[in-house]
This record gives sequence, structure tokens and C-alpha cells, in this order.
Amino acid sequence: MDLKRILKNLDWWLIAAVLILMGCGLGLIDSATHSFAVSTGKAWHVQRQSMFMLFGLAIVTVSLAFDYRVLKNYATKLYIICLLYTSPSPRDKRQS
Repeated sequence: MDLKRILKNLDWWLIAAVLILMGCGLGLIDSATHSFAVSTGKAWHVQRQSMFMLFGLAIVTVSLAFDYRVLKNYATKLYIICLLYTSPSPRDKRQS
């Protein structure tokens, strides 16, 4: 993994826009649930959303480090598996 190459090829404007939107989303969730959190003492909405945002950022970070060209050798097998996985089975037919 060449960290300099990954950092050089990132779209920093897109990353900034995503982070700004995530912050706006947290702010909107906080303002929408503030009265509920104050009246009931259950302020878990923002914490839960923050946890899922961090989980999503971790997945994106791992996917950036993964070299997808490795999958080229397995493309045909993966394609067949995906076709079999998405094809309808006889159990899916509706009974009328």
C-alpha cells in the first residue's frame, strides 16, 4: 500500500463536502431531538448517528486501501456467483 499515492489521488473537495454534510446531519438530528432528549433524558440519537458515521468512515478507509485490481483474476467466478445469487429460485414463485 503506497500511502502517498492514495493521498495524492483523493478528491479532497469531495471529502470536505462529505464531512460538512455529515456535520450538518448531526446538527439537524441534534436540533430535531433536543426537546425529546431534555424531557426524557434519553440523548442517544446523536451518539448513535455518530457511531454509524465512524463505522462508515472506517469502511471507506479500508476500501481505499484495498487494491481492486487483485479481483481481476477472479472476475468470471465472482460474476457467476453473483448471477446465481440473484437468480430467482423455484421457491420464489407466487402461488395463485
